[in-house]
Amino acid sequence: MVKSWEFKRVNDILDLEINQNISQIGEDYYLHSFSTEELLEIVEKPDEWGNQNFLIAKNILKDRGITISDTDISQKKFKRLTELAKPEKEGNVFIILGYIFAVFFGFIGIFFGLLIMNSKKTLPDGRKVFIYDMRTRNHGQIILIISLILLALVFVKMINAS
Repeated sequence: MVKSWEFKRVNDILDLEINQNISQIGEDYYLHSFSTEELLEIVEKPDEWGNQNFLIAKNILKDRGITISDTDISQKKFKRLTELAKPEKEGNVFIILGYIFAVFFGFIGIFFGLLIMNSKKTLPDGRKVFIYDMRTRNHGQIILIISLILLALVFVKMINAS
């Protein structure tokens, strides 16, 4: 529900709150049982673990003598965002299924085409990017057009038949 331009501010507020209460986390917190490699993975992929676990992992690593600079964290976050922003290349089976739906099940084909064309994901920094690459989205557009044309033909045929 947070607007994309407010993600940084909201995350900063959350981080401040977590940092103020981090000393209250006991030694029984599950991250204390993680290996150094596992904690480093949390630091590299904070979007999968959340702000609290990221900050706790960073704190545990510091207690173990491993300090990660803010520059390193910024670089890791940038690398992770770049990785997450890459569009997916959908397989041929998925696209062929879309064409089958377009030809034999018009309304489902419309839904399928729109889904392929317009699906987006929100990145941890609030940006929205297309899920699928341009080639796959172009197939979605073709699936939509085929579905609409065939449905229009079916309706014209039904009207002429009556």
